[in-house]
Amino acid sequence: FLDFDGTLSRGYISMAFMDHLHGRGLYSRDEYARQQGFVRDVGAGTLSYAAWLPLWAESWAAGLGGRPLRLVEQEAESFYQGFQPNIHATTPALLRGLRDRGYIPIIVSAGDAIIIAVAARDIGAERCLATTLASVDGMLTGKVRSGMVQERAKEDAVRALAAQYHADLRDCAAFGDSAHDIPMLSLVGHPFALNPNADLERIASERGWPRLHAENALDALCMLPER
Repeated sequence: FLDFDGTLSRGYISMAFMDHLHGRGLYSRDEYARQQGFVRDVGAGTLSYAAWLPLWAESWAAGLGGRPLRLVEQEAESFYQGFQPNIHATTPALLRGLRDRGYIPIIVSAGDAIIIAVAARDIGAERCLATTLASVDGMLTGKVRSGMVQERAKEDAVRALAAQYHADLRDCAAFGDSAHDIPMLSLVGHPFALNPNADLERIASERGWPRLHAENALDALCMLPER
């Protein structure tokens, strides 16, 4: 189980995709301004990351209400060509190495499922779970269908996936970069803090979790038993 933003790439792909759609006239100006306000509040310390995520998802969905889903999917393919250099150079090799050792790489992200799915396919993930927008008859409704933005959402998703694949969580690995990933990392037998921020760096140190960065991410493969 792998987080995406920060863990496997630089930056926030969904925010960059939002900028792209806004520039193309496909994202609501009002919601874009609202999103920019959230970013300012997070930067100023008046809005926590955990509180921001559900607000981001609500506004993200609202800003695309009334757009054809297929059009947004096409824009995602086009946008990703420019974003692809932000993927850490070791990411595709890490996912290949996980497969070679018998693991099934699955992206678990709070980000938008449309763009995360494009990235997941490119880097070699089996599938992805991310925030999904509701649509009716091919048109986005402006609502979130299923989100990965609540505090324990990744934990719940990992439990459900493990049950689906009949996997013992003690045999599973997880990779994350922030405190939002701690519930997911805490579930598995092989947690890795990959490109950790300060909060996760501290907690990983306290719990004895391996702390890696993009440059030495492949060292994780030597720490994992073959399945």
